[in-house]
Amino acid sequence: MRSARAASAVVAASALALGCGSPAVDKQGARGHGKAVTLRLGAADPGDPSLAHFVEAVDRDSGGRLAVDVDKTTYFSETPGGPALLAGDLRSGKVDLALIPSRDWAATGDPGFVALQAPFLVTSTDATVALARSDIADDLLEEMAATDDVVGLGLVPGETRRLLTREPVVDESDLRGKAIRVSDSDQTTALLSALGARPVQGMLAAGVRDALKAGTLDGVEMAPIYLGQNGYDLAAPYLTSFALIPKFEVLAASSHSWHDLSEDDRSVLVDAGAETVAWEASRLAGDEANELSQLCDNGLVVVQPSAASLDAWRRAAPVPDGAAARRVMTDIATDVPDSATGNEASVLPENCPVATSDTQARTLHQEAEPVAGPSTATTGRPADGPTIPPGTYEETR
Repeated sequence: MRSARAASAVVAASALALGCGSPAVDKQGARGHGKAVTLRLGAADPGDPSLAHFVEAVDRDSGGRLAVDVDKTTYFSETPGGPALLAGDLRSGKVDLALIPSRDWAATGDPGFVALQAPFLVTSTDATVALARSDIADDLLEEMAATDDVVGLGLVPGETRRLLTREPVVDESDLRGKAIRVSDSDQTTALLSALGARPVQGMLAAGVRDALKAGTLDGVEMAPIYLGQNGYDLAAPYLTSFALIPKFEVLAASSHSWHDLSEDDRSVLVDAGAETVAWEASRLAGDEANELSQLCDNGLVVVQPSAASLDAWRRAAPVPDGAAARRVMTDIATDVPDSATGNEASVLPENCPVATSDTQARTLHQEAEPVAGPSTATTGRPADGPTIPPGTYEETR
């Protein structure tokens, strides 16, 4: 959990920049006088269980004084162009709160978050959790408050992002010229290009699935939780054992809304953010193992490249520029245990076959006998969060 030092620092820094002790107001600018204040929250993944946990924590800890209304359509990852609007709308105050992918905040130019997305730096789920609980995360969030644009409330860890492909990726030549769908990000696009692949942006979930089936798309970069939900594993049965980049979501408040909240209400939001980070961190490894187990039961093969190939990809990967970004990268490499773990993004379930050659990977997949229909990656996360209706889903960016 974020430290008491970090929580108090966020409130103190924000109060200093924005004015301390302002009373809560409603959307017409009138003082609350005990009435609930509704805060609009934008999210690329409005069904994220961690978001549901945050909303519930705010309601509980404020005694119903604060209500969070989640916008389920404007910024949804399946709304064309929607996620790209979220950072700007948070800064301008069009939304009061946001659960925004760290890669999208990096795209605003924040050097700390650019460093966070550095390729092959945070390469395991355990390291992602450790970083989310670290002083480095506290510093990144406090720096967001210092910009006078937004107030960082929590860095929520997610499963590291890997490659799911139609053909096994064993050595560096296996990515050359391959069409790999990436969630829209110039930083990730530059990475895949440097590795020899042909990155594809702008594709929604249904289009990705159809393109994989047709063979016009060779793979996707994504966290495991979304692979089964979207049915991608049915057309692309090979998952890299290594991760390219980490996945984080940033809980943040607009400075415009923050200014209108009382100090007590600000504390409620900070504490709810810290609680949400701790809740997600405690569940993440177990949930990922369950998801991978289901995928492997349905024929997925984990492919482990040679050390030489992985080293070649590391050397080719672009490194963020600038002293500030490099300083954060150094802090992560120094202070986060096992930040770069090489070939293993997570501890694999016993039923997941691991291949170290193209032939072995194809043989293991051919010998697999799926025990169920398409995986839905059902874990304790959705069960404890909002119900996910049938349909096509895409990962938050």
